[in-house]
Amino acid sequence: MTSILNRCFLVKHSGGVTRGHARILGICGIGLIVASLAHAKPPGREQQLAVRLQRAHAAGNRDELERAAKALRVKGVRHALRGARALRLAALAAAPLCEKSWLLLPELTELMGEADPKVAAAAGEATLRVAEDLRPLELEVNEDLPVTLRPVSARLVSLARSARPAETRLPAVRALAQLLEVAPVESKHLLPLLDDPSAPIRRAAVELFGRSPDDAARERLGGVVANDRSADVARAAAAVLCAQVPTSRRVASPVIAVLRTAGALARLRELARDADAPVDEVADIARCLARGGRAEQKVHRELLRRPSVRRILRRE
Repeated sequence: MTSILNRCFLVKHSGGVTRGHARILGICGIGLIVASLAHAKPPGREQQLAVRLQRAHAAGNRDELERAAKALRVKGVRHALRGARALRLAALAAAPLCEKSWLLLPELTELMGEADPKVAAAAGEATLRVAEDLRPLELEVNEDLPVTLRPVSARLVSLARSARPAETRLPAVRALAQLLEVAPVESKHLLPLLDDPSAPIRRAAVELFGRSPDDAARERLGGVVANDRSADVARAAAAVLCAQVPTSRRVASPVIAVLRTAGALARLRELARDADAPVDEVADIARCLARGGRAEQKVHRELLRRPSVRRILRRE
């Protein structure tokens, strides 16, 4: 092959081209093609798996998608997330199926900000699924988990408070609620979400304070109970606050004072009496009513006549 290529070079630079020279140049072209094919690398294993992943996603074959995701592992899925649109969508569907999928959260949250609405929605769904699958055991096994997730939480706050449509921001708020225990965010960055124009966003924001609201959050939640135009949002805020009230009356709680100061007790009674209200939220509100004045205690007695509410309160 080397001698043929040398002759090609001499013919090309020899000046005039005879019929014999043309034949040699034709042979040269064929030789170059054969040489390139001989040295071409077959598709790598990761590329083959990426094709398999994309086909499984297009066919809606979840089992095959999961097998391909586990074979690709986090590194391969991360590469696929940078691919063309079809491959990217397949990788987003596969991301929650990987072991240690939380390592993909930085890429997933970045893709939530994509201009392509389908990619952004798929990234939001994947982010939420990965966040929901995090277990406390992960903290014990992976010491670097909080370090990885702090910028993820910050990114989710930024997305949640952006001017994007509510349906693309809602997964950010819900995913944030799942990650706060691992990667806390100061309440001052979350409180503006309680004033969001979208009721589903406000409702999801209320749940961000579900574990242990600080004093500032309690005051704002009291205002939500009293003034939010959505009964669903107001009742969720009441349930979050009242869930903090100890069952024993011997233990003091600041919640009733917060609700009284906000002028929310009348709304609380109204919310508790709603026949369509979720029973778990009504049971939480009952804790507050038991600590209130005569009007609240009257409603509390009414609630105790409901077997579903009574069952929940007896378990506590």
